[in-house]
Amino acid sequence: MDTIHPHHYLGLEELGDLPHLVVDGAPREHTTLVLSHWPSTPTPRALARDLSAEIVADYVSSPEHWQRSTVVVTNDHLDIDGLVSLHFLVDPDFALAHRALLIEIARIGDFGVVRDDAAADVAWALETLMDEPELIGAHLGEAEMAQSNATTRAYRTLLQVLPRIIERPELYHSLGAPQRARFTQTVADMADDLLTLREIVGSDLAVIDVDESLSTRDGGDSSIESYIDLSAIASATKCSRLLLLSSSEVLYRDRYESWVRYVSPGVLLRRDLEELSRLLEERTGLPSAADPPGALTPSLRIAPQNLDRRASIGDGELVQLICGYLDRAPIAWDPWASGSPLRSASG
Repeated sequence: MDTIHPHHYLGLEELGDLPHLVVDGAPREHTTLVLSHWPSTPTPRALARDLSAEIVADYVSSPEHWQRSTVVVTNDHLDIDGLVSLHFLVDPDFALAHRALLIEIARIGDFGVVRDDAAADVAWALETLMDEPELIGAHLGEAEMAQSNATTRAYRTLLQVLPRIIERPELYHSLGAPQRARFTQTVADMADDLLTLREIVGSDLAVIDVDESLSTRDGGDSSIESYIDLSAIASATKCSRLLLLSSSEVLYRDRYESWVRYVSPGVLLRRDLEELSRLLEERTGLPSAADPPGALTPSLRIAPQNLDRRASIGDGELVQLICGYLDRAPIAWDPWASGSPLRSASG
């Protein structure tokens, strides 16, 4: 059986004019092949998958696609899908032996979808390490950490730490404990009907009704994301559009799945939330703040300070207005388009 050779990871600042592969990112000068789910990237259609890690895993297993003369691989930003993608090329034997677990780790990192408890423990430990660079540095000596670029330094370390976490997860369990507690609490709140989820499948929308007691559980009013773990919500529904409704706050969010080239069916393309914000204020008098469609996870929020006016607008009316807009508005972001994924008002 033909076996791919291990590749050598280099940071962007180390590439010079070397030919290289790019994983989970966009091409640059001297890139010979892109293996990425990023919008408008030239990954071969035959390798298109939901996650960059899935793309790279299939590339490693497909000799007909190999760039045999290219032995360098790079990535331009630090995240878990990027790390797993790199690992499949830097240490293909170990990665393929743990392929299913690594894919689930990447899925949690990018999409927040938990299907496997063991993968969650690894992913949440990695998130903590990525958020706290000084913890990464504790795992390698100074000579190995001498690179000047922070992303390069983190990747070079984490590529060595990742197998250790997989083989000895109990040593790293404490790193992911806070996130596990948040996730578990939200799952319990759903089981206790403090959060109720209903799906409007044709609109790719999950509506989550939030019991007002949750906002004051910790002794004070706070935003929805502070007391609800959105990855637990994402793990409970396939809908890529989330609408959370509390008595004081409304939060709409497009999940990351609709920013990338997502292959599995059901994810509808994004609409312009800034235009939706204008429509809601016109129809209901409720001011809101919205992100542009190119944001990784754009949100529209009707804030708690609008409580008096919010109480006069029924949830049914809000859901109807939002669904009506999503169903009729032109596409604002198309990751499969060549050139810019941003679409004009004409669609």
